[in-house]
Amino acid sequence: MLRLLNVIILFVLVAFHSPAFAQNLEPAVQFDVQYKIIEQSGVQEGVSIVTIEPAKLSIRSGEKEKIYDFFAGTLNDVDHQEKSMTRISLNAIPMFKEYEGKNRHLLAGAGKAAGIQNLQEDAFYLESVFGAQLDSETEKKIIFKKDKVPVEVTYNGDVVASYDVSDQPVSAGLRDGYMKYLLYSHDIHPAIRKDIEDGGAYLSALSYTNKSQRPVTTEYSYVMSGFRAPTTARIEIPKNYQINFAPDKRLDQIIKVSQDRKAKSVDDYNIAMSGFLSERKYIEALCVFNEYVLETGGADIQKIQDNIKRLFTEAPESSGAPQLAGAIGQAPESKEKITAAIKIIEEARSKNLPHGYVLNVFLANHLAMIGQSHKARDLILDALEQNPRLTGAYKDLGDKYLADYDMVNAWASWDQARKINPNHMLNAEIAKLERSIRQRNPAYFHSRAE
Repeated sequence: MLRLLNVIILFVLVAFHSPAFAQNLEPAVQFDVQYKIIEQSGVQEGVSIVTIEPAKLSIRSGEKEKIYDFFAGTLNDVDHQEKSMTRISLNAIPMFKEYEGKNRHLLAGAGKAAGIQNLQEDAFYLESVFGAQLDSETEKKIIFKKDKVPVEVTYNGDVVASYDVSDQPVSAGLRDGYMKYLLYSHDIHPAIRKDIEDGGAYLSALSYTNKSQRPVTTEYSYVMSGFRAPTTARIEIPKNYQINFAPDKRLDQIIKVSQDRKAKSVDDYNIAMSGFLSERKYIEALCVFNEYVLETGGADIQKIQDNIKRLFTEAPESSGAPQLAGAIGQAPESKEKITAAIKIIEEARSKNLPHGYVLNVFLANHLAMIGQSHKARDLILDALEQNPRLTGAYKDLGDKYLADYDMVNAWASWDQARKINPNHMLNAEIAKLERSIRQRNPAYFHSRAE
């Protein structure tokens, strides 16, 4: 029996923790990168230390370090001097490139049609920065001159990049990590990355230009040296540093406060609704009901359904509750109807009701429909400062950040929504979006990352 138990334990360890085992067995590699970036504003020079493990990547320059954890799907932006780090979802990076790349391609096409020179960006540079499918028309114009040392890469007859390879081969276990280093750290065309991958060795030098911000040209040059393979160095995410959850300091503070704030139960909301209904304060009861939905997603609704029925059957027109309920649920049929709904909600907010802050979330959604996204974000942040456990508000806030191309804060909001209430019905939309991003951009993620 003891032998059988040991076999079972071993099977469980191997079956469910094999990625960690593989990570420990595969030696890491570390090398130095001397970089020089020449741009319009001046020259940047320095040295970075790059460490690659099968599921982690670290790039450290002085006291700043970027730690990519591909199993967790996060980028930890570390400041060792301040002993702090900001945790960022990797989903934000390819999502931004998709959005911005699409816009830049459209802008370039419009510039070409209108004959505006400064808007006519070259497809090669756009694809280098924002990505492209292999076998594109652009790739067919790329030529690799491998008879030269370093290898020279031309596009439409112009030299756009050059690279030299070291005598250090990339092991099979670190190949994916090295390609992620090139993907996340260098704006080189996917065809160039593919050629480097096919070569099977670490680079010793890399140079390229970037003209995606016409008429500005930026020149990059990197010299890789000091290869340490294998190395005893290990990538460690600091455990005693202050963790920041969002670049937006206001959102970050709300998330931190939420960690010590106890969630309200359905019973809490039921008692509050009963109290307001007994006093015939129907708008107040409606606010409590909507706060319950935002925080719990409708959990244990059977406990509160009697009060919900009372609210929607007893509230007279003269109370204003039916009109407010209609305004909250107003579909975006027309600008006139949205404007009318905004007026009703703003009137209710002006009464400074006990739970009136929840109306900010619905007002924000309507304002965003008519182009006032910045004000919408502020309103939701106001509501979250009153109740930082409003899961649905984080979902809506993330949507507003996304609309403004602020993907990092969008995912900070959505990750918080899932953290405080993993079973909220709105979280399914976030998971669906992430699956589609990973399907379109698999190179940015670990193949076994969820």
